[in-house]
Amino acid sequence: MSHCYYSSDYITARQRFVSAARQVQAGLRSYRVPEVSKSHDDVTLSIDVAEIGSGRNLTIVSSGTHGVEGIFGSAVQLALLDELSVNRLSGRVLFIHAINPWGFHHIRRVDEQNIDLNRNFRRERYAGAPDGYRKLNSFLNPATVPSRMDAFGIRAAIKIIRYGMTSLKESVATGQYEFPQGLFYGGRSMSVSTQIIADNIHDWVGAADSVLHIDLHSGLGKYGQLKLLCNHAEKAASIDWFKKTFGAEPVESLNNNSATAYPVSGQFGAWLQQEFSHIDYRFIGAEYGTYSALKVVQALRRENCHHFFGNNDNTDYVAAKKELAECFCPADPVWRQQVLSSALSVVRSGAYALNQQ
Repeated sequence: MSHCYYSSDYITARQRFVSAARQVQAGLRSYRVPEVSKSHDDVTLSIDVAEIGSGRNLTIVSSGTHGVEGIFGSAVQLALLDELSVNRLSGRVLFIHAINPWGFHHIRRVDEQNIDLNRNFRRERYAGAPDGYRKLNSFLNPATVPSRMDAFGIRAAIKIIRYGMTSLKESVATGQYEFPQGLFYGGRSMSVSTQIIADNIHDWVGAADSVLHIDLHSGLGKYGQLKLLCNHAEKAASIDWFKKTFGAEPVESLNNNSATAYPVSGQFGAWLQQEFSHIDYRFIGAEYGTYSALKVVQALRRENCHHFFGNNDNTDYVAAKKELAECFCPADPVWRQQVLSSALSVVRSGAYALNQQ
């Protein structure tokens, strides 16, 4: 049954991933991420990479770029490894498990420095923030734990009416580099996890001529619905290939103002495509919707405030973590079955199409 692939915490997910990789005799490498935390638990945090198969075409499946989203992403990878014990996927396959293990372990979207890793892959200066973000900073990032009388929904609705949803999405979620305790903070330099990727990705890709990279995400879009998000650097020919392979309906460009997502600064996929401009490197974010954007942002805001200004023994702190986990991986068994089946189909179809060209 699909629910058995979902792990309740990072430690369990990692143990299961490593065990499953060994079961199919995958090549396995682990990269330690130092623990920097308020707590002093003795936990090994690492990005684990498993490789199986051979050939010049490479399918990469990565999870946990946004830590808490690793609950979903790890389940997909575990199910794929389970399938590999019976049927091989086409060509060479590489799994990158828990790119942000600290966020996964601590039920945060960000890393130990509050860095959103999907805003941290940059070559230019880490500085600046959209003007719209500066105007909304005190609302998005109050320097206290929100009270029950915070009226977030009403205040957010007023701002949507005033500025428009498209403008707000671009101002708030694009990425900012000025407010270290704020949402969607991209950091001042490469994070530990980002640096591990930068130092090792060429070795992982090796001599591949063509790459299909599927980065697993959740929390954006309609409940249970798939969107395959292409970054601005994606070539038109690749977008056409995505539409032919996966169908036109779920494929969207991050530059489409009416689409589900929005342009992102310091985005993982754009960085990779620049890094591998000499080969055919196709990157797509497989995004599965959960709750409304307002509910998700409210959960992010509440958890962020509790992290910086709350007491981790407080029941409200625990509730904020639980709400965040629910927003990115609903406990609903129907959602879990639906998105797992869909994600497996995306990987199978993509790997097959890549190796048929």
